[in-house]
Amino acid sequence: MRLYSVYEIEKLSKGRLSKYRLLQAIKEGLLSATPMATMRRGRGSPKFLISSDDLKVYLEKLKADLRRVDTLSNEAINDILLAVSLDPTAVVSESDVTVDMLIRRLHALEEKNEAMEPLVRQGLRWMTDEKEKKARRQELLAALAATEWYEFEKRKALVEQLTIVS
Repeated sequence: MRLYSVYEIEKLSKGRLSKYRLLQAIKEGLLSATPMATMRRGRGSPKFLISSDDLKVYLEKLKADLRRVDTLSNEAINDILLAVSLDPTAVVSESDVTVDMLIRRLHALEEKNEAMEPLVRQGLRWMTDEKEKKARRQELLAALAATEWYEFEKRKALVEQLTIVS
């Protein structure tokens, strides 16, 4: 069972079943639909999802209702029923293609992320090592500045340690 948004049904019917008409049928209880609770507003966020079975039942009701004569003829209803009853893989909407493309892109990005993880860890290790070296250099420079000018041996040892740390 495939779920359709009101917009997809309008596209399937090539504009013969308008969004307004479908929303009115949902409000009147002629068409059962599942409301979608989304935080987004405006275009691109479906407000209702309609199953193909419920849509078929609604279209059969429209077909049986001979009192109404308007742009939606029995032939148009048959076209829509045929499109809905086809194999769901045969009727692929643009949103399905977009979602598939985004999923493939997401998997590719995850693979690249996994390949980069060792390099990131190595970079973090190098950064922590450099921070430790910097702190050690600052300690040695502070000790060198605190030594008296006549303590040649102590100064020489501190300078040697500084060259080793660098």
